[in-house]
Amino acid sequence: MKAYNLLFCFLIGLLVSVVFAPLVIKLSQKFKLKQTILHYVELHKDKQGTPTMGGFIFLLGFVVAAACFLREDCLLSVIAIAVTLSFGLLGFLDDFIKIKFHQNEGLKPYQKIIGQLGISTIIGLFAYFNGLVPNEIVLPFSNITLNLGWGIIPFVIFVMIAITNSVNLTDGLDGLAGGVSFVYLFGFAVLIYIFISNTSATHVLTEQFNLVLISAAMMGGLGGFLCFNCNKAKIFMGDTGSLALGGLIGVIAVFSGLELYLPILGIMFVLSALSDIIQVLHYKRTKKRVFLMAPLHHHFEKKGVHENRIVVIYIFITMAISVFSIAMTLAVTGKACVEHFISKKYRVFVYAKEIEQIDGCEMISSIEDVLKNQIKLCITSPGINLKKDLFCLHLKKFGIQVVTELEYSLKNIKATTIAVTGTNGKSTTATLIYEMLKQKYPCVLAGNIGTPLISQINSISRKTKVVLEVSSFMLENMNDFCFDVSCLLNLTPDHENWHGGVEDYYQAKLKVFLGQTKKQVAVLNFDDKIVFDRTRHINSRALYFSKTETVKGCFERAGKLCYYDENFDDIMSVKDVGLRGEKNLENILCAVTIAKHFEVDDKTISSVVSNFKPLRHRIEFIGEKDGVLYFNDSKATNISSTLCALGAFEK
Repeated sequence: MKAYNLLFCFLIGLLVSVVFAPLVIKLSQKFKLKQTILHYVELHKDKQGTPTMGGFIFLLGFVVAAACFLREDCLLSVIAIAVTLSFGLLGFLDDFIKIKFHQNEGLKPYQKIIGQLGISTIIGLFAYFNGLVPNEIVLPFSNITLNLGWGIIPFVIFVMIAITNSVNLTDGLDGLAGGVSFVYLFGFAVLIYIFISNTSATHVLTEQFNLVLISAAMMGGLGGFLCFNCNKAKIFMGDTGSLALGGLIGVIAVFSGLELYLPILGIMFVLSALSDIIQVLHYKRTKKRVFLMAPLHHHFEKKGVHENRIVVIYIFITMAISVFSIAMTLAVTGKACVEHFISKKYRVFVYAKEIEQIDGCEMISSIEDVLKNQIKLCITSPGINLKKDLFCLHLKKFGIQVVTELEYSLKNIKATTIAVTGTNGKSTTATLIYEMLKQKYPCVLAGNIGTPLISQINSISRKTKVVLEVSSFMLENMNDFCFDVSCLLNLTPDHENWHGGVEDYYQAKLKVFLGQTKKQVAVLNFDDKIVFDRTRHINSRALYFSKTETVKGCFERAGKLCYYDENFDDIMSVKDVGLRGEKNLENILCAVTIAKHFEVDDKTISSVVSNFKPLRHRIEFIGEKDGVLYFNDSKATNISSTLCALGAFEK
């Protein structure tokens, strides 16, 4: 995930497009692939016969550049490319009919909508059922997210159809759709980059970075195409290009969970579509026109504005809104940290380059700024690797304390902390523990599961039980902490590229027991040999969970969940467990061990375990058809996780 790959990807797309554009233009002229201009578009009469289907130029640069750099964790990007080409194929059919019959109308409107609906429905279903696509959509300029559940399917269909037609309608002047799309993709790529800086899940980080990468590839392709499409155009993109562009813009928004940013950065696309809709509806009702001609750019042409000026204005507005959106988004990223320190009357600085002032903060952009302002403490976002980030390394060199948000938060609360880590099952186990403990205690759930602990500090008291999902990335960057209860679910090789090797990964996980003495508790998987062997010499008081042995802790015996500390306790029948699979049974045994340690009663435990539903995309039952049961386990992002899921089924 090197940032310079973006530049190289852009340059390759640009080079391929520039090199092949003359060839595409010559072939278009040879085979008479020429645009037919509507008779009532008087200002464009001199464009009659201009070659079309120029979308092939930037699509070729786009595909070649993307293919050069996409390597691992690129499922979303590959599908995005397929969607782009699918919409491009639909546009090609439209262009072909126009050229074949020498008319301006290609596919019938209903035919085009059917094609768009089919592609969009597939994307909607994929977004709902696949765990790589964010579960929630982000409200612009805030930390608020919305979970639409199954409603994401019609929402995605609407987004895809709306944006593809909007981009198509914007393609009416030389360089207009291409220029606006170029600026839009740049702004949207920056937004994705901002959001992924706050995730520590490697596969998610790489998948989202690859969306930025293919955006750069398309920008390169468009850059080359615009060399031949600016006024006076030597070739038009046609529906082959405009529908493909709209498809890419839409699918990237969907796969990043930033759909609601689309009408903001893409305001000029929206205005083109709205002006057309308003014109049609108003004319049908009153036989009068709101605009001299629709879409909006033709209205300005009729007003006497030169098309070059219209194109520049459209691009400038898109650029201004993109800069504004980036600045506003940066202002709310890490908002929990900012609000906390401002409430404590600290002088707060934000390290970010070339953005506007954030309310309540002072902006810095270099080490010199840090030294000049005598900054004493740096809090990092979860996506920063403190051992590799040059800015953080420089800060440490000058004696400035650099800590993660989680480590800082732990030092500033006086509550009981329960940390859950392991290769698989962290989210499910942490949520189970939270659901059990909250029946008896004030309780919060935070950490890698999605909520920054620092945002909860003011609501945490000594009586609060703080349940934390902690990743290996978080633990790697932490050095001075001690959890009251630490749970290690399992260990299998994972994230070796990030940590430098499997042993380094294991050592990061084992840091969950750092600082513990006999006053603290370690909850361990007795059946996992790697966990058992590597925790023999920890200082904590050990409790275990097991499916096969009677241990001090929770275990399965004779079809029942049992607990032993000083006395045996039969809690419930395994048949009443709500989750399927041996690994989920381990998660439950671990959660019950912790709940019993905190004296949660058996009735509460039984109720939570019986009624607990799988988290989204984790062996989630979808439905049954023709006697076949369908389950969604798309959160399985490594081999061991997939094997765990398969082990949940008897047949």
